[in-house]
Amino acid sequence: MKRIHTFAAAAALVFLSANLADAQKMKPAGMPATAKAHMTKADKNAMKDAHEATKDAHEAAKDARKADERAEKSAKDALKDQPKALLKGVKLSKEEKASVKAIEKKNHEQMEALEKQAKAAEKAGAPMKDLAQRLNALREQERTELRAALSREQQVRFDANVASVSSKH
Repeated sequence: MKRIHTFAAAAALVFLSANLADAQKMKPAGMPATAKAHMTKADKNAMKDAHEATKDAHEAAKDARKADERAEKSAKDALKDQPKALLKGVKLSKEEKASVKAIEKKNHEQMEALEKQAKAAEKAGAPMKDLAQRLNALREQERTELRAALSREQQVRFDANVASVSSKH
């Protein structure tokens, strides 16, 4: 009989120590199982809906960032390609070529400065929201300066090129 009691005590000790070891295992973070068990179906659905809304908000933010990046790239490309497209078919004198080159250089430097500001803002955690608008404003400024460097006859061709380029975008 004593053997049975000893065996039963040993079995109980093994069983309890196994339960204690299992209880000490790390459980995933989140709501305790007892709290989830007491939630109503409406609460569970609300929790699921909130999770979906958060997921949707993250996707929308990601899409907005991608749209901003596309707009910035488009504005940069347009700024780089603009002089060549707008001066197509315009015969320039040496002085006018020098003026155009100076305008292009100045605007290229301003574009690089804007890009540096944007990168610094990105590193600081506050991305520049209006980079595309600033690049477009710089493009408009360059367009105005290029037109001013031309004679009246050349401006007619320049304006036709502006209309052609604007209709493509």
